[in-house]
Amino acid sequence: MGNRTSNSTIFDEIESIRKKGVKYHGEGNYEDALFYFQKAVTQIKSIAESSDCRRQLEYSIYLAMAQSYLEKYQLIEANEYSGKAEKLAKKLEEVKISYCFDIQGDCKRLQSDFMGALSDYNKSLQIKLKSLGSEHLDVCKSYQKVGLVYHNQGKHDEALKEYNKSLRIKLKILENNDPSIAVLYDSIGQVYQDLGKYDDALSMHNKSLKINLTQLGDNHPSIATTYNNIGLVYDNQGKYDDALSMYNKSLKIKLTQLGDNHPSIADTYNNIANVYNHQGKYDDALSMYNKSLNINLTQLGDNHPSIADTYNNIANVYHNQGKYDDALSMYNKSLKINLTQLGDNHPSIADTYHNIASVYNRQGKYDDALSMYNKSLKITQTQLGDNHPSIAVTYNNIASVYYHQGKYDDALSMYNKSLNINLRQLGDNHPSIAITYSNIGRVYSNQSKHKEAISMYKQSLKIQLSVLGRNHPDVAKSYSGLGNVYLAEGKHEEAISMYEQSYNILLSVLGHNHPDVAKSYNNLRNVYQAEGKREEAISTNEKSLKEKQEEQEKQEKQEEKQEEHEKQEEQEEKQEKQGENREQEEKEKQKELEEQEKREKQEKKQEKQEKQEEQGEKRHQEELEEKEKQEKQEKHEKQEEEDELAGKYDDALSMYNKSLKINLTQLGDNYPSIATTYSNIATVYNRQGKYDDALSMYNKSLKIKLRQLGDNHPSIATTYSNIASVYDDQGKYDDALSMYNKSLKIKLTQLGDNHPSIATTYHNIASVYKDQGKYDDALSMYNKSLKINLTKLGDNHPSIANTYNNIGNVYSDQGKYDDALSMHNKSLNINLTKLGDNHPSIANTYNNIGNVYSDQGKYDDALSMYNKSLKIRQTQLGDNHPSIANTYNNIASVYDDQGKYDDALSMYNKSLKINLTQLGDNYPSIATTYSNIATVYNRQGKYDDALSMYNKSLKIKLRQLGDNHPSIATTYSNIASVYDDQGKYDDALSMYNKSLKIKLTQLGDNHPSIATTYHNIASVYKDQGKYDDALSMYNKSLKINLTKLGDNHPSIANTYNNIGNVYSDQGKYDDALSMHNKSLNINLTKLGDNHPSIANTYNNIGNVYSDQGKYDDALSMYNKSLKIRQTQLGDNHPSIANTYNNIASVYDDQGKYDDALSMYNKSLKINLTQLGDNYPSIATTYSNIATVYNRQGKYDDALSMYNKSLKIKLRQLGDNHPSIAITYSNIGRVYSNQSKHKEAISMYEQSLKIQLSVLGSNHPDMAESYSGLGNVYFAEGKHEEAISMYKQSLKIQLSVLGSNHPDVAESYSGLGNVYFAEGKHEEAISTNEKSLKEKQEKQEEQEKQEKQEEKQEEHEEQEEQEEKQEKQGEKKEQEEKEKQKELEEQEKREKQEKQEEQGEKRHQEELEEKEKQEKQEKHEKQEEEDELAEQESDETEKFNAGCASTIRFKVSVDSNETVEIEMDEPNSSAKKYNGKIVKDIGTKWKTLAREFGIDEGDIDKIIAEKIGSVDDQCAQMLSINKRRKGRSYTKKALVEALFKSGLRSVAEDHRMCKVVSTCKNLKRKANAVKEDDMIAYLKRNTTRL
Repeated sequence: MGNRTSNSTIFDEIESIRKKGVKYHGEGNYEDALFYFQKAVTQIKSIAESSDCRRQLEYSIYLAMAQSYLEKYQLIEANEYSGKAEKLAKKLEEVKISYCFDIQGDCKRLQSDFMGALSDYNKSLQIKLKSLGSEHLDVCKSYQKVGLVYHNQGKHDEALKEYNKSLRIKLKILENNDPSIAVLYDSIGQVYQDLGKYDDALSMHNKSLKINLTQLGDNHPSIATTYNNIGLVYDNQGKYDDALSMYNKSLKIKLTQLGDNHPSIADTYNNIANVYNHQGKYDDALSMYNKSLNINLTQLGDNHPSIADTYNNIANVYHNQGKYDDALSMYNKSLKINLTQLGDNHPSIADTYHNIASVYNRQGKYDDALSMYNKSLKITQTQLGDNHPSIAVTYNNIASVYYHQGKYDDALSMYNKSLNINLRQLGDNHPSIAITYSNIGRVYSNQSKHKEAISMYKQSLKIQLSVLGRNHPDVAKSYSGLGNVYLAEGKHEEAISMYEQSYNILLSVLGHNHPDVAKSYNNLRNVYQAEGKREEAISTNEKSLKEKQEEQEKQEKQEEKQEEHEKQEEQEEKQEKQGENREQEEKEKQKELEEQEKREKQEKKQEKQEKQEEQGEKRHQEELEEKEKQEKQEKHEKQEEEDELAGKYDDALSMYNKSLKINLTQLGDNYPSIATTYSNIATVYNRQGKYDDALSMYNKSLKIKLRQLGDNHPSIATTYSNIASVYDDQGKYDDALSMYNKSLKIKLTQLGDNHPSIATTYHNIASVYKDQGKYDDALSMYNKSLKINLTKLGDNHPSIANTYNNIGNVYSDQGKYDDALSMHNKSLNINLTKLGDNHPSIANTYNNIGNVYSDQGKYDDALSMYNKSLKIRQTQLGDNHPSIANTYNNIASVYDDQGKYDDALSMYNKSLKINLTQLGDNYPSIATTYSNIATVYNRQGKYDDALSMYNKSLKIKLRQLGDNHPSIATTYSNIASVYDDQGKYDDALSMYNKSLKIKLTQLGDNHPSIATTYHNIASVYKDQGKYDDALSMYNKSLKINLTKLGDNHPSIANTYNNIGNVYSDQGKYDDALSMHNKSLNINLTKLGDNHPSIANTYNNIGNVYSDQGKYDDALSMYNKSLKIRQTQLGDNHPSIANTYNNIASVYDDQGKYDDALSMYNKSLKINLTQLGDNYPSIATTYSNIATVYNRQGKYDDALSMYNKSLKIKLRQLGDNHPSIAITYSNIGRVYSNQSKHKEAISMYEQSLKIQLSVLGSNHPDMAESYSGLGNVYFAEGKHEEAISMYKQSLKIQLSVLGSNHPDVAESYSGLGNVYFAEGKHEEAISTNEKSLKEKQEKQEEQEKQEKQEEKQEEHEEQEEQEEKQEKQGEKKEQEEKEKQKELEEQEKREKQEKQEEQGEKRHQEELEEKEKQEKQEKHEKQEEEDELAEQESDETEKFNAGCASTIRFKVSVDSNETVEIEMDEPNSSAKKYNGKIVKDIGTKWKTLAREFGIDEGDIDKIIAEKIGSVDDQCAQMLSINKRRKGRSYTKKALVEALFKSGLRSVAEDHRMCKVVSTCKNLKRKANAVKEDDMIAYLKRNTTRL
C-alpha cells in the first residue's frame, strides 16, 4: 500500500515536471522544455513498475520531446523520440501510433520528402479512421496535414479538397464558432493567396478572425496569427500600409502574450521587414531582420533553417541596395546552414541557388547566373516535379538572363515554358500569369514587335486589374511597359496616358521617396520633353499631386467610416452576447456584477480607443503636414528638372547635387545610384562643353561601379562608352576609340559577339571614324552593327532603319548623294512598315533626305521633303515643339541658298519664336537661330544687324558653354566673316585667330574644322592681296582635308577653286585653270553636272578666260554657269545677277557697250528685287555701269553712277572700306578723262589714304591707284611725278604679282611712254624692251614647258613599249605555268571527285570561267601585237612623214560653238593615249562610244561584262574602238571625238592639241564682279538641325 502511495507521488512529481516542459514549449522556449522533459524521463526510469500508467506517461513525454526537437529543426532527434514513443504506443493502444506517424510525417515534410510525408500521414489517417471513426477531430487534423503537403507541392486543388474534408467534419462535430474551424479558414485563405485570389483569401481570414475574436477575445495568439495572415495578403496586393497595420496588431498581441523573445515574434519582425523591403525602406528592413535574427539565434541556435531564412532575407535587401558582395556573403551563410540541416537536395537549397543567380544576373555575370539557375532547377524538378510553379519561376528568371544577353528567341522560349506551367497549375487569371505576359511583352518591345508587345501587356493588365485591383505596383509596371511601346511608336499621347496611370499608382502605394516613383516620373518627363510640352509637364504633375491628395483624403474618410462601422458591429455583437449571458445565469446579482465588469472593461476599452484615435488624428495631421512639405519639395524638384529641359544647366546641376546629397546620406557613397547621379552630372557638363568636369564625374561613377560590380560588368562598359563620347566631342578620337574598344571587350566577354549592345558599340565607333573623316572605316563598323541587328532583330526593325540612316549620312559626307538617298529610302521603307506614315521617325528620315537634296542643290526637292517632315511633326507634336522649330530652320536654310532672304528670315523667326517659348531665351538652339539670322543679314549686306545677332548668339553660348567650346570658335569665325566683308581685315584675322586657338585646344591640329579656319584666314589674306600667305593657308587647309576626307571630296574641290582664284589674281592663268579643272572633275564626279557648285566653277573658269582675253571661251563658261543656276535657283536669284554681271564685263571688254549695259541692267533689276536698293552688290553694278559710260565718253552719266555706288557703300561699309577706295579711283579716272586733273588727283589721293590704312603699302589696288595718279601727272606734263608714281606701282606689282603678270607689262609700257615724251629714248627703249622681254620670257617659258612635256610623253611611250615586251616574255612563262597548273588541277579534281562530287562540279565551272577570261585576254593582247607589227611595216617611213606635220583644223562642238585647233602629229596612232585618259573620261565613256559609232548593243555588252567598274568599262570600249578602226584610230580622230563628247578638257590636259583663239589687247576690267561662292559657303557656317 505504501509502495503504491510512493509511486503515485512520484508519478505526480513527474507529471508536474512534464507540465512545466509543456508550458515552456508553448512559450517557444524549447531548450527549457527539453530540460524538463529530460528530467521527467530520468525520474521515470527510477520506477521499477512496468505498468500502463508508466508507459502512458513515458509515451506522452517522448512525444512531447519529439515535438520540441521538431520545432528546433533537430529532425534526427525528433525522429528518435517519435520512434521511442511509437514502441510504447504499440503496447498501449493503436491510435497512439498514429500520433507518432504524424510527427514522422512532419519531419519528412520539413525535409521536402513530400511522398514520404504523405505516406506517414496516410498511415496515421487509416489508424485514426479505424480507431476513432470518420467524424473525429483527430481525423480532421490528418486531413489538414495531407492538405498542407499538397499545398507545399503547389497542388492547390488537392489541398483545398483535403481542407474542405476537414472543415465539413468539424462543422458537424463542433459549433460554427470553434477556434479550430478558424484555423482551417486560415489554411484555406493561404491557398487562395497562393492562387492570387486575394479577395477570397481575405474573406477566409476574416471568417477566422471573427471566430477567434468571439471565442478567444481580442488578445489571443491565434488572433495575432490571423492578423499576420491578413498582412501577408495586403503585402501581396501592394497595400503596404494596411499590411504594416496588420503586422503591428499581430506583434502587439504576441508581445503581450508570448513575451519579446518568442520565435513567433521573430516571424512577425521578419514579415514587417519584408514590407519595408518592398517599400524601398532598406535601413528599416535591415533593422527588423536583425531583430528577428537576434531572437532566433537565442531561441533556436545558430544553425536552424529559420536563421538561414533570415540571412536570405537580409541578402535580398543588400541585393536591392546594390551591395552585391554583401548579398552573396549572406546567401552563402544561408546556404551553408541549409546544406547542413536539409541536405543538398532540398527546395530551400534551390531557392538560395536561385537568389545567388539573381545577384550574378545583376552583376552581368550571365554564365554564372545560368549555372546557378540550372542548379536550382535540377533540385526543384527532382523534389517538386516538372510542373510546379517554382519551376515556372526558374524558367522565368533564366529567360531574364537570355533577355539581358539579347538572346530574345531563347528568352521567349523560356517565358513560354513558364507560362504553360502556370496556366496549368494556377489557372489563367493568376498574377504570376500576368507577370509572364508582361515579360514576354518586354521582349517583343525590344524586337520592335509593337503590336505583339501591346497585346501581351494588355493581357497582363486584364488579369492584374481583376485580381490585384487598380492600385497595385504590378499594374503600374504594366502601364509603364505599355507607355514604353507607345513611345517607341511615336504615339506620345497614349504614352503619356500610360505613364501617368503608372505614376499615380506608384505615388499612392509607395510614396514620394521610392526609386520606382522617380523612374515613373522620369518616363513621363521624357515624353513631354520629346513633345516640347514644358508647361504641360509641370501642369500635369501639379494636377497629379492634387488628385492624389484628394484621393488620399477620400480614402482616409472611407477607412474612418469602415472603422466606425466595425466598432458598431462589435458593440452589437457584445451586447447580444451580454443578453445571452443574462438569460443563462440564474442569479440576478451575479449577472449585475458581470455586467458591471463588462461595462468597466468597455469604458476602459473605449478610453483606450479614444486615446488611440487622438494619437491617430495627431499622426494623420503630421502626415498631412509632411505630405504638404514633400509635395512642395517635389514641385520644386520637378520645376528644376524642367529647367534642365530649357537648357538651364546650372539649375540642372543644382538638382542633381541635391539628389546626390540625399542619396549619399541615405545610401552611403558606394551605392550604384550614386554612380548614376555622377553620370547624370557628367552628361550636363558634357553638354556645357566642360569636358574635363564631365570626365571627372564619369570617372567617379566608374570607380564606384568597379568596386561594386567588378571590372567586367556591362555597366562598366556603358561608362567607358560615356567617357568615349566626351573624348569624341573633344575631337580626341584616338582616346575615344580606346574607350569604345574597352567597352567592346567587356561586352564581347559578357554578352557574346552577337548582342544588340555590341551593335551599339560598333555604331559608336563608326561615329568616331565618321568624325575623323575615315569614311570607309565608319562604313565597315556601321555594317558590322547592321549585321548583328539584322540577325537579332530581323530586317524590318527601327534600329536597322537607324543604321541605314547613319550610313546614308556617311555617304552624304563623302558626296555620294545617290548612295545616301538609297540608304535613307531603305530607312524610310522600314519605318513606314513598322511605325506607319505619321511617326516622328518618318519625319526625321524625310529631313535627312531633304538635307541630301539641299547639298545636291535640288532645292525644290529639299523643300518638298522638309515640308513632309513638318506636316508629320505638326500632327504628332503640335505647332509649338522644338522639332518644328528645327524644320523651319532647315527650310530657311534652303531659302537662304536660293537667295530668298525675306522668306529665310521669316522662317528663322518662326523657329526663334517657338524656341523662345519652349526653351527660354538662354538655350543653345536659340543661339544657333540668332547665328543663322545673322548669316542672312550678312548676305544682305546688313553688317551691323549681322554683328548684333552674332553677338547675341555669342552671349548665350559663353554663358552656357564657357569660353573654350568649339561652338564659341564657330561664332568668332562668323563674326570674322562680317569683318572680312566690311573690309576690316585686321579685325577679321583677330577673330579667326581666336577661333583657331579654341579649335586647336579642343580638337587638335588635324581636325576638318581647323582646315575650315585656315581656309577662312586664307580668304582674308587674298582680299588683302597677300597671295603667298593666302596660298600657304589654303595649302594647310588642303593638307588636313586630303588626310581626313580623301582626294575626291567636294571640300577638296572648294579649296582647289579658291587656290585657282589666287593664281588668277596673280596672273598665273594656266595654274588657275588647272586648279579650277581639278575642282570641276571632283564636283562632276560627286555632285553631277547640274549642281550649283559646278556653276560656280564654270564661272571661275570664265573669269580666267576673261582675264586672258579669251572672250568667247569666257562667255561659253558664263553661259554654262547661267544655265545651271537658272535650272537650280530660278531666274531671280542673286547668283543669276552675278552671272549677268560677268557676261556684261566681257561685252564691255569687247567694246559691245550696249550689250554690256543690257546685261548690267538685268543684273541690277534682280538685285534690287531680291536685296533692296542698299546692298553692296547694287553699288558694284552701278559702278560697272559707270565704267561702260566712261568708255563711251558719257562722263556725266559715269559720275552719276559712281556717286550712286559711293552713297550705298558709305552707308553700308563706312568711309574706310577698300571698296570705297576703288570707287574714288574710278571717279578719279573719269575726272582724268575730263582733264579735271585737280579733282582726279584728289580722288586718287583719297583712295590711296584708305588703301594704305586698310590694305597696307603692298596691295595690287595700291599699284592701280599709283598708276592712275601717274596717268594724271603725265597728262599734266609732270613727268617726274608720273615716273615716281609708275615706279611705285611697278614695285608693288613685281613684289605681289611677279615679273610675268600682264599688269607689270602695262606699267613698263607706261614708264616707257613718259621717258619717250621726255626725249629719253634710251630709257624708253630699255623699258619697252623689258616689257617685251617679260612677255617673250613668259612665252619661251611656256614653250619650254611644252617641250618638256613632249619629252616626258615620249619617255612614257618608250617605257610602255618596254613594259609590253616584258609582258610578252612573262606571258610565255605564264602559259607554261598554266599548263603545268592545269595538269596539277586535273589530278586534284580526280581526287576531289572521289570525295565530293558536287564540290568538284562547282570547281570545274570556276576553272572553265577562268580559262575563258585568260583566252579572251590572250586574244586581245595578240591583237595588240599584230597592230604593232603592222605599224612597223614597210609604210613606216611614209606614216612618220605624215606624223611630223602640224595642222590646224576646226571642230564644231555644238550649234553655238566652233573651235579652231592646232595639233602636232595628227595622223599618229591614238592608242598610246588609251591607258592615260581612262580615269579622266570616267562616266562619260558611253557618250564617247556613241561618237565613235559604237552601237547600244555593244555598250550594253561592255556594261554586262565589266559590272561595277567604270574605268574597266571605259578601257574595254577604247580597246574595241581601236580594233575596229585600226590605222584610222588617229590622234586627230580621238581629239575630234573628245571635243564633240564634251571632253575637251581631257584632250587639253594630256597635251594632245592646242586651242587657237583670237588674241586682243589685255585690259584691266573695272570692278567686274568675280564670285567666290565657295568661300562664302565655307564662311557661312549655317547650322542645319
